[in-house]
Amino acid sequence: MKISAIYSVLSILAIAAFISCATIHPNEKKLVGTWKTVSAEVYTETPAPAPAATTAKKTSVTPPDSAKASNAGRQITITPAEAEKRKSEVLNRILKAELKSTMRITIVDKKTKVFEKFLPEKTIKGTWKMTKKGTVITTKEMQSDRKIVMNLLSITDSTALVIEHLQYGDLKVKFVKEK
Repeated sequence: MKISAIYSVLSILAIAAFISCATIHPNEKKLVGTWKTVSAEVYTETPAPAPAATTAKKTSVTPPDSAKASNAGRQITITPAEAEKRKSEVLNRILKAELKSTMRITIVDKKTKVFEKFLPEKTIKGTWKMTKKGTVITTKEMQSDRKIVMNLLSITDSTALVIEHLQYGDLKVKFVKEK
């Protein structure tokens, strides 16, 4: 008698916990729709210290396999300043593309959430989920399985402010919802 009562109470608690986990967060409801980028900027949390001229080390990099045959087996020497310059150039290209992009977020059902980002030269499609009590959006691209993490700083029914953590640096992006 007591064991069956304990099992029934535990099963009711497990079902209640499962149902409460399957609910949609209010921020997820606000995110659904088509968003247009209004502004974007390179985001640095703390100012980078100035590199010392005497401690500049050269690093050796082998070109990728897709490089021309004339570069096969050749080592390229890059200083940290050159590597930082290339990184900032790539980040600036990403920033320009971000300013021209549109993002569409949909929820098909409680488990399937679709993310599409329309850039000038391509469309990125994938899935997304919200974590950390509705403050972090993690997207996973379908084609490359690459993950992009976005911290949600603020969201209203018409605007969203996020920090996109990319491979080359962070971008602070403001979106406006299209009607």
